[in-house]
Amino acid sequence: MRVHFEKILTGEAQSFSCREYRCHAFSAPFHFHPEFELTAILSGVGRRFVADSLEEYGPGDLILLGPNLPHRWASVVSDGSRRMSHSIVLQFRRDCFGEGFWSLPELRKVLAMLQRSGRGICFAPIETRAIIAKMRELTKLRSLPRAMALLGILHELSLKSARLLASPRYRLDLAATDAKRINRVIDFVEKDFSNEALSLDQAAKVASLTPSAFSRFFARSTGRTFVSFVNDVRLSHVCRLLAESGKPVAEICFACGFGTISNFYQRFREYKRMTPLAYRRMFAQAPRTVAGRFIEL
Repeated sequence: MRVHFEKILTGEAQSFSCREYRCHAFSAPFHFHPEFELTAILSGVGRRFVADSLEEYGPGDLILLGPNLPHRWASVVSDGSRRMSHSIVLQFRRDCFGEGFWSLPELRKVLAMLQRSGRGICFAPIETRAIIAKMRELTKLRSLPRAMALLGILHELSLKSARLLASPRYRLDLAATDAKRINRVIDFVEKDFSNEALSLDQAAKVASLTPSAFSRFFARSTGRTFVSFVNDVRLSHVCRLLAESGKPVAEICFACGFGTISNFYQRFREYKRMTPLAYRRMFAQAPRTVAGRFIEL
């Protein structure tokens, strides 16, 4: 999976970006940018990638991302479906209202929330309906009411229950050379994940490192082992095939690089806390965002 840099453009006389997307499927690649981003899903379902977090999303999904945090919303669309994907995205720089603005005492809780967003924040859907409605209203505002609406939304969110997405192990501050190595390895795994013989030694060659050096480098850079990363990539493809096709589970297992059914079932249960058939039924009945555990941060 290649990570792309995205340049965010704001309109004239605007301190932040507010965009509404209506399309058959969200098409943005795995990308990052220096702005904070607040994304609300109004319709559509699929998989949400935030750093090393991978979950299902659906209507009511509301996510706050910190600067330069890689992310992607990948739509799941059935053949012949006319369902549209619809989102509202607010993006703003740390200094959009001037240097030091977020340090005002009145914004203490907002600042704390923004600092936590470096790992991505998911808000409890039951508490976000009114805020998403305000985001829809913001798209119609101009000038000072527009800026005040953003501040009001952030203030309300700072009081809501939420949970963090990226794991504590995720490392954001990759050097440019490290990022290039990681991208080469990700591209290699995405291309060859279905090959059961895919190995750490092969990935080390792609990264131009010895196997032992690569193992340490990958764990330090991503907060996970190479083997666990390969399993996650394979399992994400398994989830897509379970949701989008009627192929037998065993066929999907071997097509995605798992050598044995028993290992596949064990890894899938660890990954989704349910069986592959239960996951398929979930999508067949009513795709939804994984609830997770929401707490007052």
